[in-house]
Amino acid sequence: MGFWWRPLGVLASIMLVALVLWAASGWVAALGFLAGIQAYVMLRRLWQEYRLSRWLENPDEVDPPDAGGSWGDIFYRLQKLQRRQRASRSDLSNALEQFEHAAMAVPDGMVILNDNEQIDWCNPASRKYMGLDCERDRGQFIRYLMRQADFLDFLDAADYSRRLVCKSPINREITLSLQLVPFGEGKKLLVARDITDLERVDAMRRDFIANVSHELRTPLTVVGGFVETLADAPDLPAAESRRYFDLMLDHTRRMQRLLDDLLILSRLESADHALKDEPVNVPELAQALKTEAESLSRGRHRLSLQIDSSAWLTGSLQEIRSALGNLVSNAVRYTPEGGEITL
Repeated sequence: MGFWWRPLGVLASIMLVALVLWAASGWVAALGFLAGIQAYVMLRRLWQEYRLSRWLENPDEVDPPDAGGSWGDIFYRLQKLQRRQRASRSDLSNALEQFEHAAMAVPDGMVILNDNEQIDWCNPASRKYMGLDCERDRGQFIRYLMRQADFLDFLDAADYSRRLVCKSPINREITLSLQLVPFGEGKKLLVARDITDLERVDAMRRDFIANVSHELRTPLTVVGGFVETLADAPDLPAAESRRYFDLMLDHTRRMQRLLDDLLILSRLESADHALKDEPVNVPELAQALKTEAESLSRGRHRLSLQIDSSAWLTGSLQEIRSALGNLVSNAVRYTPEGGEITL
């Protein structure tokens, strides 16, 4: 209601002046006065509409024009709306800039594809893993830039729950895990993650388990052979039986150490694994390793032990013994018969 007080007051003043003129000079003077007022109002309105039209052509560079009366109220409200939109636009621009900076810093390769599988944007990591360049490749079809058959099948499947493991198209030593994520209206986000280290660790684990399985066959075969011998010859001399039992005990201990190695591997892969430091008697450990090597060699090699110090170590006894035991086992396995092994 407050908006109408000013125009109603102006209108009442004009009518009062017209009545005074009518009473003093007749109706012709009153009509002439009203006609002049009407012409002024129309010209002023046209002028303000022109100013508004000029401002609307480029509202971001200039403020709304100043004016009095009801037009002043209109321009004032437009100016408030303009400032609010500028603030919102600035906040949105800052948020988009921060998002772009974050996406540029992500170590994974990220590529935004439109509904035609054309590149809209990609981050610097995509150059490292897929050879893409945002400036050069924007608008290019991803199929023309990455033509591996398994990747094309991956795109055709459009299975967002599936991951594709493949080699980098620009570096065969890099293994990538690719995943498609729905993005916006009809768009896709292609994410490429470097899993080279994970693949290498997984391959080492498979090789280790295969080696352990191979290593278990020898002591099992030896123990089984001794058991059959003892079963077939119950009247063996005590000394001979004792020697068999000692050899079986050695190979049983060897199997126990192999199983301990598997448990150590399991603990190393566990996220909550913590190393336990303890004093390690190096000379005693070296002598035990030499005894183990003699048992593995069974007289096929010349073994010697050289210890230049009686110092101890601080560390995990099981893991140190496992690492050194693997070295000794490999030395016995790959040294030709009659060769010399020095610990």
